[in-house]
Amino acid sequence: MKVLNASFSTLLVVICSSIMAQAPLKYFNTNDTHCGTDAYTEEYFQAHPEKRIEFSDNSRAIFERARHTSARGNEKFIIPVVVHIVHDNGLGNIDLEQVQDAIDILNEDYERFNADANETREEFKPFALGAPFEFRLARFDPNGDPTDGVVRINNPSKTYNMRNDVKSVSYWNSRYYFNMWLVNSIQSSSGGTVLGYAQFPGSGSWSTYGLVMRHDQFGRIGTSVADGRTLTHEMGHCLGLYHTFQSGCGTRCYDRGDEICDTPPSSSPTYNCNFNQNTCSTDENGNKIDFVVGVGGDTIRVDTIELEKDYPDQIENYMSYDACQNMFTRGQVNVMLEVVKSYSRLEDLTSDNNLDATGVSQLYSADFEADRLMVCTGEEVKYKDKSAYGPESWFWVLAGATPEMPTGESVSVKYKSPGLYSARLSVSNGLITKIKNKDNFIMVNPKDGYFFPDFEADFEDGLFPSAKWIAEDADLDGVTWEMNSQVGSSGTHSMKLNNFNSTQGDLDILYSSTYDLSVFQSAELSFSYASAEKFVSNNDRLIVSYSTDCGENWNSFWNVNTNNLATASPVSGSEFVPSSSDWTNVSQSLPLAAASSEDVQIRFSFISGGGNNFYIDDINITGVWKGKPTLNSPEIGEEVDAFKATLDWKSLDGVDEYEYQISETSDFSSILKSGKKSFIGISPDGLDTEVEINSLDRGKLYFWRVRGLNAGTPADWSDEWFFRISQTVSQEEVFTIAPEMQVFPNPTSGLLNVRFVGTDESFKLEVRDLSGRLVLASSNEVSETSSIDVSNLVEGVYLVSASNSSSSFVKRFILRK
Repeated sequence: MKVLNASFSTLLVVICSSIMAQAPLKYFNTNDTHCGTDAYTEEYFQAHPEKRIEFSDNSRAIFERARHTSARGNEKFIIPVVVHIVHDNGLGNIDLEQVQDAIDILNEDYERFNADANETREEFKPFALGAPFEFRLARFDPNGDPTDGVVRINNPSKTYNMRNDVKSVSYWNSRYYFNMWLVNSIQSSSGGTVLGYAQFPGSGSWSTYGLVMRHDQFGRIGTSVADGRTLTHEMGHCLGLYHTFQSGCGTRCYDRGDEICDTPPSSSPTYNCNFNQNTCSTDENGNKIDFVVGVGGDTIRVDTIELEKDYPDQIENYMSYDACQNMFTRGQVNVMLEVVKSYSRLEDLTSDNNLDATGVSQLYSADFEADRLMVCTGEEVKYKDKSAYGPESWFWVLAGATPEMPTGESVSVKYKSPGLYSARLSVSNGLITKIKNKDNFIMVNPKDGYFFPDFEADFEDGLFPSAKWIAEDADLDGVTWEMNSQVGSSGTHSMKLNNFNSTQGDLDILYSSTYDLSVFQSAELSFSYASAEKFVSNNDRLIVSYSTDCGENWNSFWNVNTNNLATASPVSGSEFVPSSSDWTNVSQSLPLAAASSEDVQIRFSFISGGGNNFYIDDINITGVWKGKPTLNSPEIGEEVDAFKATLDWKSLDGVDEYEYQISETSDFSSILKSGKKSFIGISPDGLDTEVEINSLDRGKLYFWRVRGLNAGTPADWSDEWFFRISQTVSQEEVFTIAPEMQVFPNPTSGLLNVRFVGTDESFKLEVRDLSGRLVLASSNEVSETSSIDVSNLVEGVYLVSASNSSSSFVKRFILRK
């Protein structure tokens, strides 16, 4: 073992002590535009001068140790987080999705998984490094009860112009939780706009340790008007980092700039991302401190800095004020790691025992989201895992989707049939399995909407949600539209929104499915509703919108009774339940784009103004029929792969028969075929609105039209459409059977037969329970008809799948003994 001799040890201590002794006490700028950390810290030290000395000494020691530490190893620190949202009657009460979005951005930035990491300039890429920290919302509160990691406090007096007084409103022990407080605005010492501020570790009481931010700077979605990087910046302060311009320019890297030697110093804060900016020109002067001492033939080298030239300002650093931030340096990562190791409270915060106690150490729960909760048939839906924490495998059961049982953290599927479908996700980390099932999760609408009379909704069937109506809890408060079986406008049922306990600004939405109104030349929407305020000053709102693109875009066309939505006198002390006289009926013409659409949807958006309960019933659409039929298929220009075509049109009202014509000329001067169909009813699916035309010639273009007749008197002809018979069709039409898998008997008592039709491929068979757990598998691939013995399984519902490299099938079966 080699031992340093006494003279060298003494020399090294003297040199290091000399370096530390030369560093002055820490002082901070009181100009707090954007970041209020410096002003907050300086004000604290002015009130507690003895703490400035203690902090300065601790900080110098930490930074000195960090200069001699290798940048991150395999160690990772997980930090449990609690977010205290202090709002003003809903203003600033951001939803959980925005909170999680902010945490996601924070984790991406610290691990250097941020999408703009590649925008770091080439000269700084060797110094850029991810920090081994992961921030997770706590899952158990201080009492050991489940939590989503968010505390919501309605306190209008503690959310504006705030400083540390907000921290007394809600606080969890900082030894076990990292506290974030969100408010509407923050007090400024200099008259500027403060976006957030942090407390350096060791610069004040641990009962106030954490950060305070405006809610509109938190994350990138919801109420945010920012890029989410304010949180990254303020968290850097909480882990001991200074601004890159903290101590200005100078000749010694360890007491200039941010006092970290691989971060070029800046003279002052800048904001505009000028990549030619270089406010300090002395980076290489004195910024390299080398001690080279020979001991017993060995050379010991202590190198504190890599900078060997004058660099431009590192405006992409998270601890600058510039808008192009995307990196931490290796030296900054070293400091943050050293800070955590230097304070017992932070060691406790990140300890294994505390991670277990706060519920962030292992797979806690399964959860997922979809990019759309309403789609039309054939459209893609993207599902994404949102489980906490650390799943390693994913198994989805998406009823009605193709594929129905995908695997992977994110999956894309399509639905071919309209309906209301559930979704299930099973996740595992190899030791623990968690399952999340969401019933009635996604509404799949027909691309060409349901027949319009089906729109009428009196809700007397008591079914909700259904394939025709669903609700969205847009504010995520757990309260939204629900079926009410006690009162109605014309019966005993209606849709109710429990607004009595809602917060001002809460948003809840009621959606219809898609409906075909193309038979109308104009249409009108009507419904009945009942509403009461708590006080005359309340102002609830109901906004009606329509969509003609399967819910992608919505157009508002009706703000119902803008000035006063109430139909009854105020009820302040109890929930409003309407009497028969409290109902009112309203109607509004639909815009033409909606009134003639084949796939219109209606949306009712209720925005709480602090009032009482709201009820809606007897929703209906009526219209003025067009005077001529609307053609359906073959569509204009369609190529038909057969020697026959089925002409299909939409019904008319007030006729007793239809007349159709098909011609080879657009002026119908020569009629190839014509005929009449007797009127049966207004349903578009009746036999009276279609006719099959045979013996058509290959490659030819045909024109067709239809009109209605009433007592022999003809109405106007429809628009004239044309189609072509394909050139490639032969006289002998070929019919193919779509490949499918059949299972029987179903239910089975023990032996399940599997038959493949329309394919001669071989498949591997697997049986899973509804959680996705594999319970049985075939040892060899099978084809045609095979049998599986499932008698050893417990009774219940299972999924049998068959797959190979090119295709797969899934069927449900029931085991009953």
